[in-house]
Amino acid sequence: NCPNDIVVNNTPDMCSANAHWPIPFFSDNCTGFTYTSNAAPGDLFPAGVNPVTYTVTDASGNTQTCTFTVTVLDVEPPVILNCPTNITAINDSQYCDAIVPWVAPTATDTCGVVSFTCSHPVNSVFPLGSTTVTYTAMDAAGNITSASFEVTVNDAEYPVISDCPPDIIVNNDS
Repeated sequence: NCPNDIVVNNTPDMCSANAHWPIPFFSDNCTGFTYTSNAAPGDLFPAGVNPVTYTVTDASGNTQTCTFTVTVLDVEPPVILNCPTNITAINDSQYCDAIVPWVAPTATDTCGVVSFTCSHPVNSVFPLGSTTVTYTAMDAAGNITSASFEVTVNDAEYPVISDCPPDIIVNNDS
């Protein structure tokens, strides 16, 4: 009556979970045996595959083992903190674009963030118009979270007229 392999989702906000199973039934043709185990029903297991082994030994020293796994799945995606709100900027003087700064957000995950990427680094050059900036965080289990904001660059520079001739005075034709 060795339990089947057990698969459970992580407990929210934890990189682990408790797992429960019925204790295997042990018997022997002679009386007197003991059993040991490296885990008990209700124990807390970390994310990943965790082997559980029961060993029963009879009075004559004969042993038998029962092994199964408790797999804790990380199903909780990372969280992106302090993603900027939409930003509106004006073009840099004499350019049709702007260098736009912001404070970069951070990412966290109960089991750890593996990668945290951004489509445009802080202080990137943005063209006139609207551009979406996306941050993406992924954890070791492949759970992904994204957060975005818009950077809009407006042209606030007036046109310049150059080589404008001075006033011209002429006499009328006869």
